Amino acid sequence: MPKLSLRKTFLLVTLFGLCVRFFLIEDYRVVSNSMAPALSAGDLVFVSKSSYSIKLPFSQYEVLKFGSPKRGEVVALSTPTTESSTYIKRVVGLAGDEVVVRGGRLFLNGEPVELEKEKDPKRKVAEQKTEGWEKLAGTEPYLARYSDGKIREYGPVLIPNGHFFVLGDNRTGSIDSRKWGPIPVSYLKGRVWKVWASVDSSGSFRPKRAWLSVR
Repeated sequence: MPKLSLRKTFLLVTLFGLCVRFFLIEDYRVVSNSMAPALSAGDLVFVSKSSYSIKLPFSQYEVLKFGSPKRGEVVALSTPTTESSTYIKRVVGLAGDEVVVRGGRLFLNGEPVELEKEKDPKRKVAEQKTEGWEKLAGTEPYLARYSDGKIREYGPVLIPNGHFFVLGDNRTGSIDSRKWGPIPVSYLKGRVWKVWASVDSSGSFRPKRAWLSVR
């Protein structure tokens, strides 16, 4: 069997890496605390690009479709007005849902989403007053950070077919569908599934956040 030259080996490895990046997994750096406390600025995350579909590189055209986003999933996306930017948010509403944000609470289809105030003696009292376990129907609960009376009211808005609605877990520090409106599914880039590393503002490695699953 003939041996591959160093040049051909390099080209094959490069091609394989590009295919993985374009179609399967891509890494992103979280640049803000809009998804705190689930994700922090400086987290480096893997995004499964094939969770929902396979697209032609640098386009919104879907070659193969595998599924649709589900409530509670953390996803990477762009928007029709910011196609060159990538945002990481949580899906809270799907096509046919009516979304309202009132007094710091999220309402879906006229009902308040279940919210349990944080009760952890190890956490600071100030944090417990501004965080709560939010639970969308059929999903695992997640911590949402809010401050009563400081969250802009929104809605009601009915999500059209082929769209989804996202919010940042940090409700007072997130630009999300409250500004953009419902997002076309074609602008979905993939599901965020793992924090593979994390660095703080000084560039120091945060070992406790390495290889965390994102829920």
